[in-house]
Amino acid sequence: RKKHFGLGKNLAGLVFRTDKVYTFDFYNDKLDMERFRLRALGQEFDVQKYIRGQPIRVLSRVSTAGPAEGQYLWNFELWHENVVDHLPDA
Repeated sequence: RKKHFGLGKNLAGLVFRTDKVYTFDFYNDKLDMERFRLRALGQEFDVQKYIRGQPIRVLSRVSTAGPAEGQYLWNFELWHENVVDHLPDA
């Protein structure tokens, strides 16, 4: 993305609206998705132990008043093999 949007021609028509609030944070410094471990309070925690077979949700939602309020811009689930390996057989 950085390389793509570093070119002025790829920015044509793209804008951030001033009447919206944008926030983005995926906690990359805290959540190690490769090892599925959370780093906090000077410790590491096995995420699978605490989410009990549920995926991690990553989403963006419209928060301004109007017809789109509360609708998702995106909403997807991140599954890790550590979680899937511990699911009960169906």
